[in-house]
Amino acid sequence: FVLFDEIVTSFHDLIEKVAKLNWSAADGGVSKAAAILPVMNGNVLPYVSLALGTLTATTINALRQRQLTLRTNLNTEACIIRSLHSACDSLFPPEASMDERTKCGL
Repeated sequence: FVLFDEIVTSFHDLIEKVAKLNWSAADGGVSKAAAILPVMNGNVLPYVSLALGTLTATTINALRQRQLTLRTNLNTEACIIRSLHSACDSLFPPEASMDERTKCGL
Protein backbone atom coordinates (compact mmCIF):
# COMPACT_ATOMS: atom_id res chain seq x y z
CA PHE A 1 0.00 0.00 0.00
CA VAL A 2 3.01 2.28 0.15
CA LEU A 3 3.11 2.72 -3.61
CA PHE A 4 -0.66 2.75 -4.12
CA ASP A 5 -0.89 6.25 -5.60
CA GLU A 6 2.02 5.66 -7.99
CA ILE A 7 0.59 2.33 -9.13
CA VAL A 8 -2.85 3.83 -9.72
CA THR A 9 -1.34 6.67 -11.73
CA SER A 10 0.83 4.31 -13.78
CA PHE A 11 -2.09 1.98 -14.40
CA HIS A 12 -4.36 4.76 -15.60
CA ASP A 13 -1.59 6.23 -17.78
CA LEU A 14 -1.13 2.82 -19.36
CA ILE A 15 -4.87 2.45 -19.97
CA GLU A 16 -5.00 5.90 -21.56
CA LYS A 17 -2.07 5.09 -23.86
CA VAL A 18 -3.48 1.71 -24.86
CA ALA A 19 -6.99 3.08 -25.43
CA LYS A 20 -5.59 6.19 -27.17
CA LEU A 21 -7.89 8.49 -25.24
CA ASN A 22 -7.59 12.16 -26.07
CA TRP A 23 -8.94 13.59 -22.82
CA SER A 24 -7.48 14.14 -19.36
CA ALA A 25 -9.10 14.10 -15.96
CA ALA A 26 -10.14 17.47 -14.56
CA ASP A 27 -8.99 16.66 -11.03
CA GLY A 28 -5.68 15.12 -12.04
CA GLY A 29 -6.81 11.54 -11.44
CA VAL A 30 -7.77 11.87 -7.79
CA SER A 31 -11.30 10.66 -8.47
CA LYS A 32 -9.93 7.51 -10.14
CA ALA A 33 -7.90 6.62 -7.04
CA ALA A 34 -10.81 7.49 -4.76
CA ALA A 35 -13.13 5.29 -6.82
CA ILE A 36 -10.90 2.21 -6.53
CA LEU A 37 -9.90 2.65 -2.86
CA PRO A 38 -13.19 1.38 -1.31
CA VAL A 39 -13.02 -1.70 -3.49
CA MET A 40 -9.43 -2.42 -2.44
CA ASN A 41 -10.14 -1.99 1.26
CA GLY A 42 -13.70 -3.31 1.19
CA ASN A 43 -13.80 -6.48 -0.90
CA VAL A 44 -10.40 -7.31 -2.29
CA LEU A 45 -8.24 -7.13 0.82
CA PRO A 46 -10.18 -9.67 2.93
CA TYR A 47 -10.39 -12.15 0.06
CA VAL A 48 -6.71 -11.82 -0.78
CA SER A 49 -5.85 -12.26 2.90
CA LEU A 50 -8.06 -15.33 3.09
CA ALA A 51 -6.52 -16.82 -0.06
CA LEU A 52 -2.94 -16.21 1.11
CA GLY A 53 -3.73 -17.58 4.56
CA THR A 54 -5.23 -20.72 3.02
CA LEU A 55 -2.22 -21.20 0.74
CA THR A 56 0.15 -20.74 3.67
CA ALA A 57 -1.75 -23.23 5.83
CA THR A 58 -1.86 -25.78 2.99
CA THR A 59 1.88 -25.41 2.38
CA ILE A 60 2.71 -25.82 6.07
CA ASN A 61 0.44 -28.87 6.29
CA ALA A 62 2.08 -30.48 3.25
CA LEU A 63 5.57 -29.84 4.63
CA ARG A 64 4.57 -31.29 8.02
CA GLN A 65 3.19 -34.42 6.33
CA ARG A 66 6.45 -34.82 4.40
CA GLN A 67 8.42 -34.46 7.62
CA LEU A 68 6.33 -37.12 9.37
CA THR A 69 6.69 -39.50 6.42
CA LEU A 70 10.44 -38.94 6.28
CA ARG A 71 10.75 -39.55 10.02
CA THR A 72 8.76 -42.78 9.76
CA ASN A 73 10.81 -44.04 6.82
CA LEU A 74 14.10 -43.10 8.50
CA ASN A 75 13.06 -44.89 11.70
CA THR A 76 12.08 -47.99 9.71
CA GLU A 77 15.41 -48.01 7.89
CA ALA A 78 17.34 -47.58 11.16
CA CYS A 79 15.46 -50.52 12.67
CA ILE A 80 16.26 -52.69 9.63
CA ILE A 81 19.96 -51.77 9.84
CA ARG A 82 19.97 -52.50 13.59
CA SER A 83 18.34 -55.90 12.96
CA LEU A 84 20.86 -56.69 10.22
CA HIS A 85 23.76 -55.74 12.48
CA SER A 86 22.34 -57.86 15.30
CA ALA A 87 21.90 -60.82 12.92
CA CYS A 88 25.47 -60.45 11.66
CA ASP A 89 26.75 -60.32 15.24
CA SER A 90 24.94 -63.57 16.06
CA LEU A 91 26.18 -65.29 12.90
CA PHE A 92 29.73 -63.97 13.18
CA PRO A 93 30.58 -63.26 16.83
CA PRO A 94 33.37 -60.66 17.11
CA GLU A 95 35.65 -62.77 19.27
CA ALA A 96 35.38 -66.00 17.24
CA SER A 97 35.43 -64.92 13.60
CA MET A 98 37.42 -61.74 13.10
CA ASP A 99 38.58 -62.73 9.58
CA GLU A 100 35.05 -63.27 8.31
CA ARG A 101 33.93 -59.96 9.83
CA THR A 102 36.82 -58.18 8.12
CA LYS A 103 35.91 -59.71 4.77
CA CYS A 104 32.25 -58.69 5.19
CA GLY A 105 33.17 -55.14 6.16
CA LEU A 106 31.81 -55.35 9.69
